[in-house]
Amino acid sequence: MQACESVLQFVVADGLLSATLLLGPRLPRRSFTQARNTAGITKQEGFRLPLIIVAFQLLERYFIALVTRLVLKQIMTVAAEMFSNWNDISSSGGSYYFVHEIGHNLQVGPATLLHGGETTNEVYLIYSGQEMFGKLRHGADRDVGKWQHTTYNGVGLGYYTYLHVLFGYGLIGNVFTSALRNSDVLHAEEVKAQYWLQQVCNETGYNLLPFHELWNFPVTEETRSICDPLPCFFPEDEFTAKAPDKVSKILTAYGKECIRHNPKQVVFRGDLWRGVDVRGPQFVFLHDDEEC
Repeated sequence: MQACESVLQFVVADGLLSATLLLGPRLPRRSFTQARNTAGITKQEGFRLPLIIVAFQLLERYFIALVTRLVLKQIMTVAAEMFSNWNDISSSGGSYYFVHEIGHNLQVGPATLLHGGETTNEVYLIYSGQEMFGKLRHGADRDVGKWQHTTYNGVGLGYYTYLHVLFGYGLIGNVFTSALRNSDVLHAEEVKAQYWLQQVCNETGYNLLPFHELWNFPVTEETRSICDPLPCFFPEDEFTAKAPDKVSKILTAYGKECIRHNPKQVVFRGDLWRGVDVRGPQFVFLHDDEEC
């Protein structure tokens, strides 16, 4: 016999939560009769059994709803604070949470390297934080943690911060733009990694392959043929000083002199302010001269 559905409903509603909780199915009457006879319960006592079960179900669901409401309210309070606390936003170099989420819609897939799905969406925070607030939110991070590895495992946000500080925002901007124009062939990780290396060498005018050995990038002969003729640049700073053995091994294997300081800056060939203060024909909101 199919269990019949309870007709009881419990509704919890406030500004954060509006939920309707249906009590679970009750046992068929035959099941209650069998259970009553087996336990030696009288008919009068057995009549109360379904009501007791329903009462416990109601209390259980009320407790769950109450806890859920309190948890959601706390989450919403914390979220509102994270997204709207101007003191935190201005002092830390931008709204990380807004940029992180909106950045997913602006993410350059063809230039997103291994495990970079939650990384390249935040690259825009590097430029906006420095230009608008004069501060890099993760300014001390250069992704040095990955230098301890012996295999390539992608790059973190600190890697892009490093490139930004060394060569200016034009490097990442130009390579992103180039990758978008060649998106039809940039699908496999192996292809994207080689394209990235070739482009950073071309854009900077330096052989950056030794530098990228810190992250254990795989390098093909084609990529070497493009980068090797260029003068080497390998930074000498407080960050590379944290991995002296690996740096020494890389430079010894390279066997030629590298420029260590004051690299040339890459000029961005695009327009970061394109479209700002310009209302196009597809503007979806009401215009000033239109009636509501």
